[in-house]
Amino acid sequence: MTGIASARAGFTSAAGPVAKVILEKPQGKPNTLFKRRDVNSDGFVTLTEHIGNPKNRDVKALTRQFKTRDKHEDERWSLEQIKRGQ
Repeated sequence: MTGIASARAGFTSAAGPVAKVILEKPQGKPNTLFKRRDVNSDGFVTLTEHIGNPKNRDVKALTRQFKTRDKHEDERWSLEQIKRGQ
């Protein structure tokens, strides 16, 4: 067994216990996500900016996601809304 496989399994090595490796999908930081999506830098993300290039994208699902998170129903997200998960 390799070092990574044994670490995942929680085995010990000759030097002592091997820490478990936790593999998770990295979460994006709100600021980074917001800057990528706010194409025109107006301080808000619109549905069009959220969808981006619609080619090969599930536009219906992205639209539902956008509307679900648009709690103020103003058809845009602010950075604060994204941070608060609204």
